[in-house]
Amino acid sequence: MKISVIIRFCLLLLGAEIGASFFIWSGSPTDWIGEPLHFWSFEGFRLRYWALVFASSGLLWVVAWHSLYRRAQTIVLVLGLLLAAMAEVLTSIWYWKQLSWNEASYLGWLSFRLYLLEHLFSWFAVAFGCLVIRYLWTRSRGAQPTAHHPRIRNG
Repeated sequence: MKISVIIRFCLLLLGAEIGASFFIWSGSPTDWIGEPLHFWSFEGFRLRYWALVFASSGLLWVVAWHSLYRRAQTIVLVLGLLLAAMAEVLTSIWYWKQLSWNEASYLGWLSFRLYLLEHLFSWFAVAFGCLVIRYLWTRSRGAQPTAHHPRIRNG
């Protein structure tokens, strides 16, 4: 597998992480006292957890890829997708545990289950949307006519 494909996939997962957090972000409550909450302070704190979990998952995937890729390519690809989803779940668990009940309720999440479901649904939707956009973009680029230069024949 090319390194450029792996980098694109990692960027897709990062985009899905940020996009999912953005879609469930509700901003400061109307009765909030003090400096309003900002998305990037919330997401920056969550990304610290995500980076550690994602790096660990990525390391596991690289080990599996090197040992299994020639024998079972499909298993390695499915394992990569499962590890990506698992990284999201573990990040959500870790992040939720550090929030106090007041912080979580101010952010609009009254239960961990609701937070996890909202975040995972948004994550899958953003990741799927990015994959569809990427597919349509590469398909449209492949359908465009390219300029061909006639070959010069020595005759």
